[in-house]
Amino acid sequence: MTTVEEQRAEPAEGPQSRPALKSAALGCGFLAALPVLLVLGVVLVIMVESAVPEDYAKVTPEKMAEQVVSTSEDAYRAMGLRRRIPRGEQRTGTGGRTVNTLTSGFCYPGGWESVKDHSVDGAYSLSHAWELDQVPAKVALPALKRLRDHLKDTGWRIRDYGKTVNDEWEVRAERDEETSDDGVVRQSVTWYENDQRLSGGYAGPCAYDPGWRKGDGLAGTQVRAPAVFPTP
Repeated sequence: MTTVEEQRAEPAEGPQSRPALKSAALGCGFLAALPVLLVLGVVLVIMVESAVPEDYAKVTPEKMAEQVVSTSEDAYRAMGLRRRIPRGEQRTGTGGRTVNTLTSGFCYPGGWESVKDHSVDGAYSLSHAWELDQVPAKVALPALKRLRDHLKDTGWRIRDYGKTVNDEWEVRAERDEETSDDGVVRQSVTWYENDQRLSGGYAGPCAYDPGWRKGDGLAGTQVRAPAVFPTP
């Protein structure tokens, strides 16, 4: 009997084998380096943006306070309200309260630099808030409608108008403002049916305090709401 022995020959190394292996190795190396390159790119962009000041106007907090309160007053007067509100938070004899306050907040950069979550040195944003108690539906609801119409006529976009799920009635509006954190400024007024309370406010754009110096803390904290709102 003749035995035929099977022989398994190793595949011959062709002329294209080594270049193919080198290409595969290079490809794997590039893929491995890709996350590092992306991180370096993000870091570079953040460094460049950090070196470029935010496009905020230089406005003293006192001047900005006038602008913010003026915008808030415009809405208040458009509603047909006539009660004057003293400064601060005041308790009333009926167990309610009135509010007329001006507060300062931090401003944060946009774009890739925002991932640092660091506020912009010397920048601030003022917000005015007001509140009335003892406002019945026959006063509040027509006032909200007048406000909605007024804001539409003066270039504001109405985001919400009407009754919410919590027995509240509101008007919320916004308009473009490049120097705010997200490109818009907002104002709103809400009537709380349960306790007959009307509450409103306006958040102004970001600005640089020209008198701010390193170590001063948040700009704009020195300004106060007017003694009475709306102003005479």
